Amino acid sequence: MNHLTPIMLLQIFRIYMASAKTERNWLVALCDPKLSKAIEVMHSEYQKTWSLDSLAKVAGLSRSGFALNFRKQVGIPPMDYLTNWRIQIDSELLQAGETSISEIANAVGYESESAFSDAFKRIIKFRPGFYRNCFGRASMVSPS
Repeated sequence: MNHLTPIMLLQIFRIYMASAKTERNWLVALCDPKLSKAIEVMHSEYQKTWSLDSLAKVAGLSRSGFALNFRKQVGIPPMDYLTNWRIQIDSELLQAGETSISEIANAVGYESESAFSDAFKRIIKFRPGFYRNCFGRASMVSPS
């Protein structure tokens, strides 16, 4: 009984992956051994200065082949995916409120606070400081 839940979850994933021939998302791309290598490094080494060329090398594909396959499988270009992943991490760090915006920008791989702020606003539609003020932990605490 203790192992029933993980076994059921695994079976659900297998059924989904077998029927997801027309789906486009990162989960489907993980079934592709080459794309999964690139996604893995994007997730684990998001702070590195990645380029399309360097990600293609990780995947063992040509630059154009990688870009085409990634977009076909995931639904967005690889660099957009990386930006979205970084912004997700940034959002969590901003909500925690323990790190300055400049430190967050550096930690996630942006060369400047300005570049980080522009990317954050483009994706989230708010500047990082405003986002922190509205959605950070300090704003969630009710006054006593």
